[in-house]
Amino acid sequence: MVSPENFVIWVIVAVVLAELVKNVVYDPVVFGGVVKLHPLVMVIGVLGGAILFGPVGMLLAIPTIAVGKVFISSTARQLKAYGLI
Repeated sequence: MVSPENFVIWVIVAVVLAELVKNVVYDPVVFGGVVKLHPLVMVIGVLGGAILFGPVGMLLAIPTIAVGKVFISSTARQLKAYGLI
């Protein structure tokens, strides 16, 4: 299957598949466990980041989701402490 003529194509296919598995399977499970978010939220976030901002969006999706989660949870905790909600 692999010959000197199509070696470059197979290398590109292997790299693309490795990145796809990393971004869709590995990162959401590992980072989702660390940030304590469901892996499906991570997958949707990475895909949404990729659709909206391309590769940079994929890289920044998980940190953005984590910051948003911390901001929302701390805001809700403070509002409850002051009896506003």
